[in-house]
Amino acid sequence: MQNFLSKLEKLEEQKIISKNKIENLKNKLKEISKEIEMIQSKIKQKTEEKRKIDLEIKQFELLIKEEEEKIRKWENQLRESTKFREQKTLMDEISEAKKEKSKIEDQLLELIFKRDEIENELKKLKEESEKKIESYQQKLNELQNEITNSENEYSEITSKIQILVKELESNFPEIFIHYLEVSRDKRIKKPIAKVERSTCTSCYLVLSPEIEVRLYTNSSYEICPNCGAILYVEIDEEEQPRETAQE
Repeated sequence: MQNFLSKLEKLEEQKIISKNKIENLKNKLKEISKEIEMIQSKIKQKTEEKRKIDLEIKQFELLIKEEEEKIRKWENQLRESTKFREQKTLMDEISEAKKEKSKIEDQLLELIFKRDEIENELKKLKEESEKKIESYQQKLNELQNEITNSENEYSEITSKIQILVKELESNFPEIFIHYLEVSRDKRIKKPIAKVERSTCTSCYLVLSPEIEVRLYTNSSYEICPNCGAILYVEIDEEEQPRETAQE
């Protein structure tokens, strides 16, 4: 009985450790995935910024062409005009158009400088991101492989537990029923707990001497009066024959 419970408890502990390991690995996987998403988001944001400036530049270039068309049209009219007042009006319009064209060209020049800066930033960002993403992707692959291995290990442990639980149901039905109950109770840290230094290793309650005596004398099991875990003690195989012989 004691050896059986010990084996089951150790497997339960391995299962918890394996489950926590998988959860930690998956959290790391999420963190790295977020890092990659942030890098890609920065590139996307900077690319969109460049696209908008390219669009503005095209709009300003069209405005300059419009002003140039006006100037060309009014200059042709000026050459053909013979009336002073009409000439004066055309000259004023040409002057205003040239001022507007110069103003738009200054704005266009600023946009071009800004676009060049963004292009350089984007190029640098892509180069840095490429190295980072490559490194992150390698970590992702390593983590994914580790998760797969851990999940396989978890499945193996679960299978071993299921085999022992079936044996528990066949050989010790009364313990089996209690085991199912405590296993479902999330408040209980461990469904099976070894007694160490007179203490339940599930809730750390100091047990009464009577419980310990029954455990060592009967080589059976007890239920923790505090958390409900199935208690057992490890008895050296060499000691058991001596005790039996003395009896």
